[in-house]
Amino acid sequence: MDIDQIKSRAQGQWPGILTRLGAVPADLTNKHKPCPFCGEGTDRFRFDDDQGSGSFICSHCGAGDGFEYAARLLKLNCKTDFVKVAEAVAGALGIELSSGSATQDASSGKKKTGAAGGQKATDKAAKAAHAAAMAQQILNASQMAQDDHPYLARKQVSATITMREIDHASLVTILGYAPKGKAGYLQPGRILIIPIELNGVLSCLEMIDGNGKKSFLAGGVISGGGFWASQVLPPGEGIGLSIMIGEGVSTCRSAEMADDNFFGVAAMMNSNLPAVASALQLLYPFARLIILADLVKATGLPDPFAVKAARLSGGFLAEPDFGPKRTESMTDWNDLMVILGIAEVRRQLANAKEVDINSHESDVGNESQFGLSSRLVRKFGDKIRYCQPFKKWFIYNSKKWQEDQTDIMMKYAKETVRGIYQESANSDDISRRQSLAKFALFSEKLSQLTAMITLSRSDVPILPEQFDANQWLFNVQNGTIDLKSGKLMPHNKADFIRKMSNVSFNQNATAPRWEKFLRDIFSGDDALIRFIQKAAGYSMTGSTDEQCLFFLYGKGKNGKSTFTETLQSIFNDYAMRLSTEALMSTRHGEKEASNDIARLAGMRMVITSEIPDDQRLNESKVKDLTGGDTITARFLYGEYFDFKPSHKLWIFGNHKPVIRGTDLGIWRRIRLIPFNVTFTDETADPKLKGNLIDELPGILKWMVDGCLLWQQEGLGIPAAISDATDKYRSEMDQIAPFIADRCVVGKELYVKTGDLFRAYQSWCREIGAREVSQTRFGTYLTDQGFVSPNVPTRVDGKLSRLRYGIALLGDSYTPPVTGVTGCYGYTEELGYVRDVVEKKAGSGVTTRNTRNTQGNVVPIRQDLQPPQDGVHGDSEYDFEDGVI
Repeated sequence: MDIDQIKSRAQGQWPGILTRLGAVPADLTNKHKPCPFCGEGTDRFRFDDDQGSGSFICSHCGAGDGFEYAARLLKLNCKTDFVKVAEAVAGALGIELSSGSATQDASSGKKKTGAAGGQKATDKAAKAAHAAAMAQQILNASQMAQDDHPYLARKQVSATITMREIDHASLVTILGYAPKGKAGYLQPGRILIIPIELNGVLSCLEMIDGNGKKSFLAGGVISGGGFWASQVLPPGEGIGLSIMIGEGVSTCRSAEMADDNFFGVAAMMNSNLPAVASALQLLYPFARLIILADLVKATGLPDPFAVKAARLSGGFLAEPDFGPKRTESMTDWNDLMVILGIAEVRRQLANAKEVDINSHESDVGNESQFGLSSRLVRKFGDKIRYCQPFKKWFIYNSKKWQEDQTDIMMKYAKETVRGIYQESANSDDISRRQSLAKFALFSEKLSQLTAMITLSRSDVPILPEQFDANQWLFNVQNGTIDLKSGKLMPHNKADFIRKMSNVSFNQNATAPRWEKFLRDIFSGDDALIRFIQKAAGYSMTGSTDEQCLFFLYGKGKNGKSTFTETLQSIFNDYAMRLSTEALMSTRHGEKEASNDIARLAGMRMVITSEIPDDQRLNESKVKDLTGGDTITARFLYGEYFDFKPSHKLWIFGNHKPVIRGTDLGIWRRIRLIPFNVTFTDETADPKLKGNLIDELPGILKWMVDGCLLWQQEGLGIPAAISDATDKYRSEMDQIAPFIADRCVVGKELYVKTGDLFRAYQSWCREIGAREVSQTRFGTYLTDQGFVSPNVPTRVDGKLSRLRYGIALLGDSYTPPVTGVTGCYGYTEELGYVRDVVEKKAGSGVTTRNTRNTQGNVVPIRQDLQPPQDGVHGDSEYDFEDGVI
């Protein structure tokens, strides 16, 4: 196989190839991070794998494709040592280069010799590829594992769909050798097969005999994040997903059987736990991770690798507690299940706790500004984040991430310095104690405190798009609502939520006064009220799938303000007021750095102020703000940042903004909600707003129910909204009244385009209407089916552009008869048509078809006589070439 074939085979396989060559899986996730090669920065490197090419970029040391990445891993020069790189890639793919190409330089054809380092990597990759192929062969020959397998029976756990088994003799035949582990050769009988994947690719197997002896497949790769999953990994980002990660299969199955809301993942080695936890956290950023710690035999403390895994992934740590009678043999969750029962496992799993970020070693030896920042991050790093595009610090307050507007970071810096005094007091070394006390005193300077905070920025970075990223979470005072299920969950700082409602969620709350209010303002229209409930629930989410704008319209004293103010009270941080000017067309255009657009990031409900009379909607802006495309914005003096829109626009007013567009692109977005009931001073309830405030928990429950309804039914469009929107659209049509007033339509009619537009201008002047441009006028007519071909026609001795299907009232004209008129034919059924001769590409076959004036091919008509060769009107016709 030559190099070109290697390139072709590598396409789309780079994550697996590079992992086998030694890349860290976490570096291959299309996320900004420190560069694995130059070590520079915190977010300057990204592996984007564009179109499966393995591409990456580092703003410090450059960019390249998968071969360049492989070369850097192997410490080779991709240009001069390309063949060595290709050999390594081939090995990772499990293929060989041909003898002719293996020794040729890709660019010069000169003979090359392999370097020892490159050869070693090539050999390792080849072994890994061979092991992966062997693993697949064994799986193909195996069968589904059964619960009565001796090992599973001894461990008192059941089999899963991802476990296989094979008899020992068949396994040896495939392997060509008898598998052997640390405890010796596997014994004859049924062998349990545990498939291990690395970066989504089968990379190894664990083989277990009936007595529990274990062996890994020779050459297989596990370290760096390889794992076994008890179930097929689900798609998505892990919303509502719970995963338990343990060292071995029996540990995972014991925990999983105790709580079927989780599924288990085995890292196969304790040292592999941090890599697996990190990989799953990246794969499922919204999942809940629990790390199942084994206990160290001698001390009974949790395995340090499990603690590290929980810390790195932001997961929870679960330690088995055997009580005071624990012996050294009692170390894992399977032991706990066998000894104390599955109910005890379930109870202890429910008590899994977050790892204390201060539980690992302190860097007390660093008496420098860097040491200060490290201490600050160690002490407070779990609840502080710095967002460079916003140039702001964010603090977690146990319910949400809030912008640091009261200089909490300076408070934390001072507490960090006080901690150094405590370090000094706790030291047994007199000289060390004195040194730390002196350092603490020096650190009290403003310059040191400021430097500590500044240097900490790069250790706890966050990007704008990481905030409020889960569109199905809605934060309230007593927890976070999962809008997919309607259930309340505890607050979790790992959700990175910046918004919160002022209301607590109560599953049993009701809102009878609110429901009466809706019946009053919508005249008891149940379909419209159901739409409003679904619209409010849909607005709670970050979804923009409906791509619509809610326009609350009515002439005043009809409940619009009370309705929007009540919803805004519940949305709180999730809602904002947007100036009307942001959605309306102005003479002076838009401000370059308007905070209005930047403030939309993370919002769910956006309400405009009252729309004044005679305002024109900025249709392009509305399309942008109601679509799902990424928006680029910046705060004044801030950096540009991108965000996915999550807001829904709610505008209201006593006046309808002018919409000049007639296309579906704008009108499909408009949902005009009519407020037709007017309340007088006598019929209005002066206590209504106060009563609705008391019912806010019930209204929140009503909204959540609406969200669930929306997911089941979609938003839909009730008749009241459809009729009101259609009427609005008719009112905005500036040309249709002219056609009704001054024109007649019919397929046999035609008019000169210039005459038609001049008649329209005259009509506009007569009634005082604003006329549209001739281009827009023509586009509108074409959209309505009144076409104007590009070929002019001679009328009354002059060449003129005609528009067909319409004529001016009072015009004298002779309707054409079937036959030829100028270069066009005419039939009563089809209207104006013309013959064209078309040659089918590549066949040389010439066919004659008839096209009507809209360009649609129609069957040739016997009653339509084609023009004869020669000149007809303004066009020359030849049967072979058609109209010229």
